[in-house]
Amino acid sequence: MTCDHTFASHYVMRTNDLPATQKLLGHQSPRMTQRYAHLSKGHLRVGIELFNSGMDTIWTPRAVGESEAPKVLRKTR
Repeated sequence: MTCDHTFASHYVMRTNDLPATQKLLGHQSPRMTQRYAHLSKGHLRVGIELFNSGMDTIWTPRAVGESEAPKVLRKTR
C-alpha cells in the first residue's frame, strides 16, 4: 500500500469527505479517489451502528395544506 492509499483511507475514515480527499490527491474523478480510499471493516460496522441508532424516529414531511407539526412515527421494538 502506498502513502497515497494510506492517506486517503485515513482521511476518509476521519472526515467522511470524499470530495476533499479527491482535491487533496489531485484526482480528476471521484472513481479514482474511491480506488485509493479503503475503509476498514471496523469503520464500516460503526457506520452501520450509527445509521441504525438514528432509525428510532422516522420523520415524514407534511403535504401542502397539512398542519405545521411534522408527522413523527416511533419505531416499535
